[in-house]
Amino acid sequence: MWVPAVALAIIAVSAMTLAVGRRTKPEAKILPWDIPRVSATYTTIVGSLSGFAVASSIFIASLRVNHPSPEFESVIGLFLAGFVLLVGTAMMFGTVPNHPDFGSRRSQPGSTQLVLYTLANINYFLGISLTWFALRPLLLAVDLPVAASLFTWILLFVAIAGGARIGMFVYRLSRFGRPVVFLIPATAFATATLYRLGLVPLAPSMWPSGSPSLAFMMVLFVVAAVGFSASTLMLQRISSRESTERTRLARQDGLLAFTQAAACSVAFLWWAVIMP
Repeated sequence: MWVPAVALAIIAVSAMTLAVGRRTKPEAKILPWDIPRVSATYTTIVGSLSGFAVASSIFIASLRVNHPSPEFESVIGLFLAGFVLLVGTAMMFGTVPNHPDFGSRRSQPGSTQLVLYTLANINYFLGISLTWFALRPLLLAVDLPVAASLFTWILLFVAIAGGARIGMFVYRLSRFGRPVVFLIPATAFATATLYRLGLVPLAPSMWPSGSPSLAFMMVLFVVAAVGFSASTLMLQRISSRESTERTRLARQDGLLAFTQAAACSVAFLWWAVIMP
């Protein structure tokens, strides 16, 4: 019951954000990055983080012998899912088009290069959120409740700041105005909070039973899989011809909606981690 309800909530808030974004006044922008160079840097960083995630999961699995706790299942699941997403994200950064002869208008909003780079940043946010959000249940598993309480608010900042950051990429690399930077994290947490504190007490079946953190781990994975698939499809369809204006507009619309869906899924995961 909870799967269609959460999916409907994410789709609805993404559609609302897109409607508002279309009404924002476009601003004159400059491209502040050398996209190929930054993508190469991120490829190295994300690859290293993925290795750290899988190494950490192996170490944590060894702790379970001395500290038997049901929290360990969520911890290891989140770390390993984060590892998978970070490996995929490294591939996405590594395949951002960087050939000097690739197109004459690469920096135009909605171009293949800018959309692929933004998709990679969104999936990076999803992958690293999974690994960082595993820290609170890990602290509970090793009997450190005070530290776990502090990490509740640290992770809240991570989720809000991360949502604003991916919103910043959409603002900077698309036609949408500055309000989307603040709209994305605000609506994401408003939706997840109203759902968890307003709807779930009235209808408990709207929240996963057993292990909510693992359930919403799968929600993040599905969202990231959509981004990875979109990236692969765009690479497949690259041609020598310039994209039409209609295509570029459609890409930007899809990018804004996808960014909102990603931020909303992280907000749901935060609630799943702190209030199972």
